[in-house]
Amino acid sequence: MICDKCEGRGKLRNNRHTSDTYTFGFIECDMCSGSGKIMEEEPYIHKIITTEKKLYNPKYGDDRICKCGHSYYRHFDTYEDMGNVGCKYCDCYEFIEKDI
Repeated sequence: MICDKCEGRGKLRNNRHTSDTYTFGFIECDMCSGSGKIMEEEPYIHKIITTEKKLYNPKYGDDRICKCGHSYYRHFDTYEDMGNVGCKYCDCYEFIEKDI
């Protein structure tokens, strides 16, 4: 909670409330020595970011052939925890199985 007068630089004191729950009202601020409104603000804005990654599937079959002509496992980096890097031998980034 921040004081709307000193924009959060001071600490709010409220002797009138006996519970941990604050309600909107007027309280005393130790920085500006005045009464300000309780502002329900947090110091950080929390943002949840969801990402999607394509991971190597060891059960899929390493010898399946992509449309580019290379094996499935060749589309992953064996030195970097099988990271999805695309085909090591051409410009193919996504494994799409070749129709037989």
